[in-house]
Amino acid sequence: MIKLHENGTVRISGIKPELVFILRTIEQVFNKYKLDTVITGGTELHDKAGKLIHKIGSKHETGEAWDIRSKHIPKIHYDFLADELDTVMGVEFQLIRHSSHFHIELDYKGKL
Repeated sequence: MIKLHENGTVRISGIKPELVFILRTIEQVFNKYKLDTVITGGTELHDKAGKLIHKIGSKHETGEAWDIRSKHIPKIHYDFLADELDTVMGVEFQLIRHSSHFHIELDYKGKL
């Protein structure tokens, strides 16, 4: 299941269609491991307190990035799931692993 972070600050308006398309593929991988796909970052730049949560100039600002929760993935599955995501997303997306989330952005990798 795809969910928005429970803190209520995630904005999805302005997300590029390519990211909406790939979200279903991401969800299928998470479902395989019986995990929810929780979007923790979209186009918002600040939290409720006004603190900057994405770098100025990041792809979040232009609707070219999602953050997807990863801290709930059991360690035994983490690398397998991340590798599978990287494979199924293809050459137009980049997966960056952070301690609490995956940053997924529209960014041609040039893989063959």
